[in-house]
Amino acid sequence: MFAKRTLVSRVGSIKPVRFFNSTSLKKQELIIRQDDASSPTIQAPTIERLKKDAGIPGVISPNVLNDVWFNQVSFKLEDLKYGMAESINRTDLESCFVVQSNSLNSNPFLGNRKSASDMMDEYTLTTNNKVIDQYYKVLTKTAKEPSEDLVFQSTSSIYNMYYFLSSLKPTNQQIEKPNSSVLLQTPDINEKITNVPTLDLVKWIDTSFGSLEEFKALFLSSAASIKGNGYTWLLHRFMKPGNGDTRADSKKYSSLVILNTYNHGTPHEFRSGQVSSARKYRERSASLEKIEKGETSTESDEASLGIPTIEEAKDVYEPYASTFEPLLAVGVNPSFYVRDYGVYGKEKYLENVWNAIDWSVVEGRFSLSSDKKL
Repeated sequence: MFAKRTLVSRVGSIKPVRFFNSTSLKKQELIIRQDDASSPTIQAPTIERLKKDAGIPGVISPNVLNDVWFNQVSFKLEDLKYGMAESINRTDLESCFVVQSNSLNSNPFLGNRKSASDMMDEYTLTTNNKVIDQYYKVLTKTAKEPSEDLVFQSTSSIYNMYYFLSSLKPTNQQIEKPNSSVLLQTPDINEKITNVPTLDLVKWIDTSFGSLEEFKALFLSSAASIKGNGYTWLLHRFMKPGNGDTRADSKKYSSLVILNTYNHGTPHEFRSGQVSSARKYRERSASLEKIEKGETSTESDEASLGIPTIEEAKDVYEPYASTFEPLLAVGVNPSFYVRDYGVYGKEKYLENVWNAIDWSVVEGRFSLSSDKKL
């Protein structure tokens, strides 16, 4: 039997042993230095309707919201400050948080360059939230820099969560933990959709996805398909402006799309093929309809030669030529729902989230960049 070892002071009292993490101390020192008067203010975006110990009634309990928003965001903000203080690009990153008198300038073009490629590179998104615009700038500067991994991950964690939680409103729904029997339930295809978006947004949804029913099914099934941490996004896609193009010109071929991101991924940096616009679903449905009618379907000459269609080429090229503007995010991290809904409650959680979406907030983001013309 080994005796339990304790540290005893000279006067005989038991003295607890504390282990200091040198990295933690260094982090605190750097953050203090970074917070001096000459440095810009780096803060987390605020969501006015979120109150500590209140939760989001009908969606997220007080304990879970306290953890994922008030506590985790505080930790991520500390990591962000530390990462920027340690970065060799510190001055450049800090410039993202310098408040300009025209920070909400409606002009989407920065600089005064002449070439179309330069104008595309200098295009930036703006919102009505100054802080979230600052985070977007940090993401664009760090997304392709492996050395800035801590800064990027800390920034994206806060950025993504903001677009999720700021889009929700309280409801009267029940937060409950279903049992395993829900796995055997068949969805009711005739169930009426509740919490319908505004009329203008419904028109865009119909144009982009075929119908509100198809959109909801695709949106929630996309969210349910994520295993682990991630977000399902509703994005406004439009072409980046070229030389001489106006903001209105860039909206000619705009549409709404759905995108899944994983871990610290953002809707601004992703691989081709991740975007879903329900086009393939509609094409498959059309093919099945032809088969049911006894019609045969033959491949086109282009397909037989291995030449992609215009739509297929667009899917590959669009991440480079298009801008994807966040309108709505739904978070499916286990930390968001398992404590409230249990291991069988993901579907219940997503249904509650759908019914809590504040569509006026979503349309407000959409209205900033769209003239609403179909």
